[in-house]
Order: sequence, then structure tokens, then C-alpha cells
Amino acid sequence: DIGPSHIDEVHAAIRDGMWGATEKELIEDLIRNMDPTALGAGSIGECYRSRMTLDGASKDVVIKVITPSKEKKFRTALKRLEEVRGLLPYYEAEVPHVRQACRVIDLFLEMVEKEFDLRNEASNIRNVRAVRNVSFENVRIPGVIPHGLGVTQRAKVLVTEYVSGVNIAKLTDPVLGAQAADKVRAFMMAQVTKGRYHSDLQPGNVLVDPKTGEVSIIDFGQMGELNDRQRANIHRLYATLMTRDVTDVVEM
Repeated sequence: DIGPSHIDEVHAAIRDGMWGATEKELIEDLIRNMDPTALGAGSIGECYRSRMTLDGASKDVVIKVITPSKEKKFRTALKRLEEVRGLLPYYEAEVPHVRQACRVIDLFLEMVEKEFDLRNEASNIRNVRAVRNVSFENVRIPGVIPHGLGVTQRAKVLVTEYVSGVNIAKLTDPVLGAQAADKVRAFMMAQVTKGRYHSDLQPGNVLVDPKTGEVSIIDFGQMGELNDRQRANIHRLYATLMTRDVTDVVEM
């Protein structure tokens, strides 16, 4: 379990991360209205609920921030992984699948590097929201707060809409859980059709409103892209899983 950074460091990271903002009062309002208890804290980023005024109305928002201490700690761990990656080719004769392991590590390092810049997540959110499809019209994707000249979307700070909900894995109503799962599957297939996919679609990133059944998907720091062949294979895999054709799955 990875805990949040000290709140003073979080405040400083927000101020430093939004240093170019012309509206200093906006930054201070976000900090002043921020709940000091993190909504969630991961290896790289952490999220906090706050409020800000948009078009004359007060709106709940989520501030995602990358603090210097967390980034330093994670980059240290990545350095060790890079060192292991550099040694693997020397053991290719003794260890099977070394090349595949190196490729997986390279892809992981590439994806994680993108997570250190929250502007990539802002771009991912816009791209996903742009693909509105009736097959997942009941899935909500919290948008980036469109305020000023990119004020709410910086490399280390990102402000998005706030959505409430329960972790899909913690739902006590089995019918609601099944309906939510169907919506998530429809969302996944619609995205795959467009050649993109959420790389971290785990239960903690799927929130369900117990009253309305609305499903929200969050945390778009990791998005993958698929070529035509990969998309065709995923559709084939989905079909084989539906028919429980284990042999075909193994062959793929």
C-alpha cells in the first residue's frame, strides 16, 4: 500500500506545478478548498478533492499531483530495473525468452515515463471522450477542467471533474455489479475498435454510483495503442473466450 505525500509537499507541488498560471487566486482557492485526505495515492501520483469556481458556480474537482519525493523514489526503482535490463542479454544462452523479457521491460519503461507528465493523461482523456459511442453512452469519463490557457493541465498537476462512486469490486448488489461490468466491457470493446485501450483498468479505476448505476472510469495515465493485427486478435480472443475455446486461445 503506497501512502500519500506530506500535505505540505503536496501544496508546494501544486504551487510549483502551476507556477505559470496568471490567476494566482485560482491556485490558492484549489489549495484552500482541498480535502487533506487523499482520494487515492499510487506509486507516482495522488489525488485530492477540492472545489473551484467555474462560470460563477462552485464545482467539485479532483487535483492529481506528482510530488518530487514520489517521483525521485520511483525513478530510483526504475534505475534498478534498467540495470537488470542491461544485464539480461548476457544470459540469453542460459535463460529462455530473454529477448521477450527485454521487450516487456522496454515497453514498461516507455509507458511509465509518459506517466511522469500529466499532460499526457489530459490528452488521453480528451481522446477517449472524443470517441462517443452508443455502446458505452452510460459510461462517464471525467473531463479535464477547461480553465484558462492550460492552467489546470500541467506536467505535474492536473485538475479534472470529480465523480463519486464505489469501487466496482466492492458493490454489494450482484445485479448492479453485473450491469456495471457489462458497461465496462462495452467501453473496452469500443475503445479497442478505435485502436486504443486503458492500460490500468483495474477495479479501483471503475467507480459505480449505487443509486443511479452510473459507471465512471478514471485514471488515464496509461493508454495503449493497437495496430490492425492486434485489434483483430483481440476481437478473436474475445470471441474465443465467449465460446470457451481454450485451444484457440492457446494458439493465439
